[in-house]
Amino acid sequence: TILFEHGTFRAAPFALVMQAQLTAATGDFVEANELGDLAIALAKKLGVRDQEAKIFFCFGCFVALWKRPLDAVLDVLHKAIEAGVDTGDRVYGSYSIHCTQITAFASQAASMDETIAEIDKRTPLVSQLGSLQVLRFIKHAAHALAGRTSRLDVLDVRDVLDVRDAPHDGGAGFSADECLALLEKYQPGACFARALWIQLHMLAGDVDAALALIPACEQRLRFVSATLYAWPLYLYGGIACAQRGDGARAKAYLDVLRSWADANPSTFAHAAELLSAEIARSEHRSLDAIKHYRRAIASA
Repeated sequence: TILFEHGTFRAAPFALVMQAQLTAATGDFVEANELGDLAIALAKKLGVRDQEAKIFFCFGCFVALWKRPLDAVLDVLHKAIEAGVDTGDRVYGSYSIHCTQITAFASQAASMDETIAEIDKRTPLVSQLGSLQVLRFIKHAAHALAGRTSRLDVLDVRDVLDVRDAPHDGGAGFSADECLALLEKYQPGACFARALWIQLHMLAGDVDAALALIPACEQRLRFVSATLYAWPLYLYGGIACAQRGDGARAKAYLDVLRSWADANPSTFAHAAELLSAEIARSEHRSLDAIKHYRRAIASA
């Protein structure tokens, strides 16, 4: 309304991308992406390079993923990083770096060695403690998937926090309780770390360990429910629930994945089909399970 009544102004592109984010939260992903595209075009027309990091970040992290393939989302987030570096916007540059790695990890766009190398390259640019913690957890997860460590206890984060995160001066280290307190200061990262460890435990075949993390992860879902931060919980947590007979929770997670798949099948259809297959298998519906497994393979 302000734009129509008073014309454009320097903050207009960011206002538009925030409106796009709110529109995506209502489920109108088409209009949200149109608003995001308009915000980016207006930013370029106005020459507000200093705002591009936060505009590209908000668009990539909260809007673009609902209608575009993840490689296109990664392109948007890389532009956010470039803008952050060019203009000195270390806050949104940091956010964009960790969101890029979450997206790359979800899409398996790079090998684990490439993921680790990219995190090492970007970490010196990160100024936000929450973003740094998320990068450390992704790096540790990449080492785990590469078979270089078997330590998957999400509460023992001493190995994945940088020494500059220590909450005190000097000393030989800091306790697990202090590490956990640091992590809880950044709720989206706290949720994602647990969701990621649910995935790792399931890939390691430890269903009970994955299930044990679900309640704490669910408590923080309100911070990340409509982002890629939550997808390991819905997929791998759903599989864990199906395998242990909690069909109601598994089907609730499936409802979320199906709604995402309806919006963006190229990104989410395989996850919805895989969880559907696991639920069917747990209910001894073998033919349905086979059907969904085949669909998951075809859409992956």
